[in-house]
Amino acid sequence: LYCSELSEDADREFYLPDVMVVCDREKVDEKGVHTAPLFVAEVSSESTRKNDQGIKMLTYRSIGVREYWVVDADRKFVARYLLMEDGTYFPETYLHPGKLEVTVLKDVKIDFSGIM
Repeated sequence: LYCSELSEDADREFYLPDVMVVCDREKVDEKGVHTAPLFVAEVSSESTRKNDQGIKMLTYRSIGVREYWVVDADRKFVARYLLMEDGTYFPETYLHPGKLEVTVLKDVKIDFSGIM
């Protein structure tokens, strides 16, 4: 995902999200993704937690990712950030989630009951 192409605010040029959904095939090539994904999820660990909830969240917001999740299996929570019309993220936190709906993708749910 080439973030610096999409926003002057992007601090890093390239990210490899754990999960992302891109619906514009013309913006995906052998070099990467050149558009904002609809959905991104990062699986957080002790070593990535600060970046996932800090700089990556800010970068994804600045490039227009409509829904961003931080999945922290160690701490047993999911933080979901929904992009609002004013360009800010609305945060929601779920402790010990079961199934969570991906808001920007109709009829898509992710089941965490086996890992949390």
